[in-house]
Amino acid sequence: MPESVGDNEFTDKVAILKTVKVFAETDENVLVNIAKVLTEEHHPKDTQIIRKGDPGDSMYIIVDGAVRVHDGDYTFVVLRTRNVFGEYALLDTKPRSADVTTLRRTRLWKLNQEVFYEVMMNHIQIMRGILKVLIRRSRNHNVLEEELVQQKKSIEAKNEEITSINSSLERKNTIIEAKNYQIQDSILYAKRIQTAMISAEDDVKRALPDSFIFWRPKDIVSGDFYWFAKTAPKPLYEETSTFEGKQRVFKGFESEKIVFTAVDCTGHGVPGAFMSMLGANVLDRIVKLDGIISPDEILSQLHKSVRDALRQQKSDNQDGMDMALCVIDKEAQSVEFSGAKNPLYYIQNDQLFEIKGAMNPIGGHQWEDGERYYPKHRVMVSQPTMFYMFSDGYRDQFGGPKERKFMLRRFKELLLKIHKLPCDEQQDELQNALDDWMGYKTPQTDDIIVIGFRLGGDEF
Repeated sequence: MPESVGDNEFTDKVAILKTVKVFAETDENVLVNIAKVLTEEHHPKDTQIIRKGDPGDSMYIIVDGAVRVHDGDYTFVVLRTRNVFGEYALLDTKPRSADVTTLRRTRLWKLNQEVFYEVMMNHIQIMRGILKVLIRRSRNHNVLEEELVQQKKSIEAKNEEITSINSSLERKNTIIEAKNYQIQDSILYAKRIQTAMISAEDDVKRALPDSFIFWRPKDIVSGDFYWFAKTAPKPLYEETSTFEGKQRVFKGFESEKIVFTAVDCTGHGVPGAFMSMLGANVLDRIVKLDGIISPDEILSQLHKSVRDALRQQKSDNQDGMDMALCVIDKEAQSVEFSGAKNPLYYIQNDQLFEIKGAMNPIGGHQWEDGERYYPKHRVMVSQPTMFYMFSDGYRDQFGGPKERKFMLRRFKELLLKIHKLPCDEQQDELQNALDDWMGYKTPQTDDIIVIGFRLGGDEF
């Protein structure tokens, strides 16, 4: 590479500019000149970069982040890293035709029209690159316009037939819309019921201030859910024998406990939501009414109740739940865990530890005799420790350049990267990483829930 291009200050900028279509065929020596006149901007989420109707005077290159090109609430396109917008402004100062707003933290390079003219006057390759992009867009527009003309001719030739078909379709559409409205209204009502049965996040925050719940249903209602309860201190008595008979002696109070779980029910959407409401209702009874607060016993009772409720001993129904459940005892500085297929992750001293759940789910077929057993584990928390419970939705989400699953290895690396951040920021990072992985084309595969909470230090 010539010495003039090897300026270390601009080498990275030149490499990025070469990946932008407008400058793809431009000499590197010329790109160095462009790199020198770029100004860098950093914008937080929801910043309006361009306002519709304002005069255009600059083109922008997205170095890192994402923006939405829109007109009010209608989105034309989402642009991400290495894309450009506002390129027409390099040729004229006509008012902008759309708004541009950041979707997350975004770094931009700004190329001003006047500065660009000075560089372009001496380097015709730049103008050639811009014209190629604009000509390609114009040709695509012409092809689309020709297709529309042919379609219009075909429609006009069959106008009478289409009119008759349209009348029939309008009647059918009216019926379908009415039914869809009723179905949608029912699903929305089911969501209100599901939300009412799940603990409020404010209650979780009061008990566990440094915590987050990243919950993203695939549909309106969800088969993934979280459940939370805080038990009140209970008096403890010891029975002793005296000359007067047996007496109960007060020994103090049993410390309050926090029960927190992330649950993944069979299916998603409406079927999964029915299972989630069943699970939340049974957990209310087991913990709040029956007073069971040992995680292994909670899962055993939940398993029995689900099988009884769905009559799985006598039917082919095999629906169930995978879950991770923690019982937090702040006074004892401990976290007890039991899992049904799902694990618990916790990070201490920058090292991630995994406690696996039992191999069996909640509900479904039971091979063993008697009660199903779910092992109980205890983690002592004498130092700052970050805990995570989750369903399989995040790790199984398809995306990336090869449309593959996110996978556990990448998920663990992400948690290790973000675990020292405040929990609210961790939730943002999980959301941004998932959005980047999915892009704007890949649909969500399954319901997603990730729960995190930090203990140790001031919490105890």
